[in-house]
Amino acid sequence: MICQLGILVDPAPELDDSRLELLYFLQKAFHRASDLSCFLPHLLIFHETGVERCPACGWRRADGDVPEEFRTAFRYSGFYPVTPEPPLLNYPSGREAKVAGAALFAGVVQFALAMLLAEFLYPGYSVSGNAISDLGATCTKGVCHGVQPSSTIFNLSIILAGILVLVSGYYLRRAVRANAIVAFTLVAGAAMVGVGVFPETFGVIHGIVSLITFLSISFAAIAAYKVERSPLSYFSVLLGIFSLVATILYVDGEYLGLGVGGMERMIVYPVLLWSIAFSGQLIAEGRTLG
Repeated sequence: MICQLGILVDPAPELDDSRLELLYFLQKAFHRASDLSCFLPHLLIFHETGVERCPACGWRRADGDVPEEFRTAFRYSGFYPVTPEPPLLNYPSGREAKVAGAALFAGVVQFALAMLLAEFLYPGYSVSGNAISDLGATCTKGVCHGVQPSSTIFNLSIILAGILVLVSGYYLRRAVRANAIVAFTLVAGAAMVGVGVFPETFGVIHGIVSLITFLSISFAAIAAYKVERSPLSYFSVLLGIFSLVATILYVDGEYLGLGVGGMERMIVYPVLLWSIAFSGQLIAEGRTLG
């Protein structure tokens, strides 16, 4: 019976999260500590192969080194139950992870496409000579103007992206065991909304929210390594550091021959790619957990 309890982890949709969580932890407790019907058939594996763990039920050979919490109950058994490592995602987090991933994916992809569309519709726009924010409003020698329809497309798109990133961060806080990635995601979402609400015509305010966006999303990519699986976790850190270095060079006015627009894209493109990859992992993890 206990061996088959796993089928209850994916119950009918009418069961709420609290009942799912209870079933999950009951399953783990029985399966790890007291399910001899699962454990006994695999004792032979220990004796024949000398492996340290029972692969089916998660028991470990004691070998005289039993953890403090198991010394009384399993002192003479030769084996003790192994508590599984905590998952990357909290349980029950399937729905939260899927929503967080879907919102992040939708926000980033629609922004990337809208930015390209705005560039195509902006007469004489240069990806090297023009900043990305010029798509929302272009200021030259104190004179600002918006080029339509590029201005409307860009500003609405980045506002929508920021809102969806905020939604992603909201659900992410229940889906992962890391506060840093959640905090940076929420800050990045709010700052992205600010970029659209306060285009270049707002001067210093626009510069501040843009810088906050660049920094927060770069740090989010770096912080995400705690909740990502390899090799994505390694690429995530590399992309975050790359974007962070590009931000420092951009602020310092060192464009390395790429122009202001080219260097700004060295900030944005890496974290856009990371966001798409990370959202894919969240959706996949969410499907695994139900």
